Amino acid sequence: DNLWTIVSTPLPRPMSFINATTSGQSFIIAGYDDADGQRNSNTFIISMDKLLVTDQQHSLTSSTSGEDDNKWSVLCRTTFWDTTTIPNTSPPLMIGGHDDQRKVHDDISVYDDITNTWRTVSTIPISCCLATVTTINNTILIAGGVTDPRNMETANTTSLTSVVIGQVVLLEQE
Repeated sequence: DNLWTIVSTPLPRPMSFINATTSGQSFIIAGYDDADGQRNSNTFIISMDKLLVTDQQHSLTSSTSGEDDNKWSVLCRTTFWDTTTIPNTSPPLMIGGHDDQRKVHDDISVYDDITNTWRTVSTIPISCCLATVTTINNTILIAGGVTDPRNMETANTTSLTSVVIGQVVLLEQE
């Protein structure tokens, strides 16, 4: 009476600390640490119909790396590392992150599938990376995060940031 169906799909390559989200009917990886522990800003996408293959034989015979399965598509690299992807948004959105000099940014970026680019559409009130986010009623809630990745100095320790598309409001915690 097992109500769960488990399907294992190989990742496009070995990775950890995956920054992922869903958008429409797709699952997106937007940055990760590679097998050597180095941060990588590559972006991959897989559609749910390819992800949820129920053919048991395919799952057992597929390679250990998703690169050979032709299930994953490569998108453009993200602009920054340690960004935070916003769950369940279409098109995909991400906030913050840091550049190769470890400068932390306050960007809100959207993925444009026509041009295959991430473009900045707005900013948040505080620069941060590695934040925790959720969505509710077309509002993105941002908590925590890091303002300096070199020493893991934390951000948003006294406030919760609420972002409505086209509008940014800082809500002070009680």
